[in-house]
Amino acid sequence: MNRVFIPILIALLLLSTIGPMTGVSVAANTPPYVASVEMDSTAFYRVYQTITGKIYVGDNETTNPGDLDVMVTITYSGGLTVSFEPTYYSRRQYYLINQPLTAGVPAGPATLTITVTDPEGLSNSTSIEIVILDHTQIEELRAEVKDKFALVKASVMQWTSQGFNLSSVEAKVSQIEEQIKTADTLLLSAGDVDGAVALYEDALAMISDVDSSLQTLLKVYSETLKAKSEAMVAIETAKAIISSFEAQGYDVTQAKNMLDQAVGNFTEGVKAMEIEGAPGAQTFFATAKALAEYAVDLVKSMVSIEVDNMKMMSSVYEKLGMVRAEADKAYSYVMSLNSLGIDVSSSITLLQYVFDSLDTIESQLSPETAASAMQLLDSLSSDIDEAVSMANDVASEYANTLLTIVKNSLNDVSGRFMAPDVSTAKELLNYAQDSIDKGDYVSAIRWLNLAMEEIRYLDLKENISSSTVVMGIAIIIATLTVFFFALRMAVRKS
Repeated sequence: MNRVFIPILIALLLLSTIGPMTGVSVAANTPPYVASVEMDSTAFYRVYQTITGKIYVGDNETTNPGDLDVMVTITYSGGLTVSFEPTYYSRRQYYLINQPLTAGVPAGPATLTITVTDPEGLSNSTSIEIVILDHTQIEELRAEVKDKFALVKASVMQWTSQGFNLSSVEAKVSQIEEQIKTADTLLLSAGDVDGAVALYEDALAMISDVDSSLQTLLKVYSETLKAKSEAMVAIETAKAIISSFEAQGYDVTQAKNMLDQAVGNFTEGVKAMEIEGAPGAQTFFATAKALAEYAVDLVKSMVSIEVDNMKMMSSVYEKLGMVRAEADKAYSYVMSLNSLGIDVSSSITLLQYVFDSLDTIESQLSPETAASAMQLLDSLSSDIDEAVSMANDVASEYANTLLTIVKNSLNDVSGRFMAPDVSTAKELLNYAQDSIDKGDYVSAIRWLNLAMEEIRYLDLKENISSSTVVMGIAIIIATLTVFFFALRMAVRKS
């Protein structure tokens, strides 16, 4: 029997034999109590939020709440139990609950029990029902916003780099980017999940609107570019034919006036293209083409000589326009690869030779040189194909090398003990592989870059989660050590 308990027992026995004493009363100690619990919420998201609240306790025999022992126990769904001592704030005289929620905490209903004990060992407790919410749907929403925004932003940057005016779309992209940053701050720093979700969902709607506007503008620009190219070919053809017959002494005044009107409409079309949406540009180019073709018809109606030469010249100019269009398309593609860091200098050099040769052909073209010009245009067309082929070879090697790096990085992250959700990275990787299979190396490399960014994000997140688990294990070990030490001391005293 405990040595302290024996004298107390003897004293109680003596008092029981004496009987009640007149004028003397013994006040019994009352247990402490939990005055109130102020929870910041009754529902908390894992990972992004912390269980927080204030506990106010009291005791009739203790004036300082800080002298009372307070213990908080959380019983999660499935039976997992975590206990901790809340922090006491003497100035405000309350205990603060501040319990982080890791991804490993079970979702579902949970019970939060507060137990208060006074120095004499009397205790009291109260319980509050709370709910632990699953965080994965928030992560999926955030990933969806990030992925869709990255695609839209990349598309806008690609087209603006080619000279298209997308100022209103660019402004919306900047607005969306700022909104996503604000949502990230609310989610990752402030723990305001509902506020962040509202911003993410609003950002998704804005991204959809931007994508729709972008597709509409690009359709207009695409049709306008086609009209511009056709008008340019018609004007250049008309110029060459009219100049040829003028040099031979024919009166081509009426045709030249018509051609001047065509050039004027073409200039107005170019000006209109500088405005977002290219309003009216397509009409200007269509009119320019019609006027140029009519100017040619006027010349043909006035002269009947050297018809064969005119046909050859017309064919050459048509071929010249086609080859130039091929060269422009190839150059745009090669420069897209170059912007991704791929060394396509050989292709650029070859295409520059093609452009220089086209300029020479155009400046020196005459009925006498038309036949040789046609042969040279065929050769230049082959050079364009060769430039694209060389660029594809380099891009293919670059894309496959990057694909191997991304796969290895993905395997490293997904093979770890606390492997994160790599579904998004795998999906991006599949997109990249599909693009490589189709020979679309520009898209493939962009997908791979997005996949690598996703993997880096997952790697950073996994490191943070691992650190949290290690800290939790350390706290448990420290708690057990203190418990066994106290138990050992109690055994010695007894």
